[in-house]
Amino acid sequence: MDDQAINLLIATQERLRGASSTVTIRGFLNLLIGIGFAIGALYLLKEAVEIFSPERLRSITTVEISYIIGIRLSLALIITLISYFFLSLYRKSLDDVKFYNNEITNISSRAAALSISIKRDDKESIVAVIEKLMDDDRNNLPSAEDEKNPNVLSEKLASALIAKLPDLKIK
Repeated sequence: MDDQAINLLIATQERLRGASSTVTIRGFLNLLIGIGFAIGALYLLKEAVEIFSPERLRSITTVEISYIIGIRLSLALIITLISYFFLSLYRKSLDDVKFYNNEITNISSRAAALSISIKRDDKESIVAVIEKLMDDDRNNLPSAEDEKNPNVLSEKLASALIAKLPDLKIK
């Protein structure tokens, strides 16, 4: 029983590490794409300015200048927005990596608690650790009513935190 439970927790850790690694790689890819588009937009803006030499400015009308600059600036703006999109995906992936690392830490501490309880052969602590493992509701989402009234949500959060205080044991 002890090896099987610990092995399940270790397998969960490995899956989370793999997911975290995948998110990290995607994040860096999004960062590179975003930087590439930003550099492209800067290059396009530079070209928009350099296209007008003093001789060329004398030979074309104001309408043509406005048309050429308008097209280039519009294109640069679109490229910048695409760049912003990829950079925001990168920022979101950083939050995802933090989430996965937090979950890995939680599982590590629970595996350690279970392992120590099993090694001590203390039935009460084994039961307590298993109850704690089973007690966590990872999908505890606020209801539609709670979202309409933020005070109720805050009260529920405060109540949940206060309820956890007696469980804390300082050694």
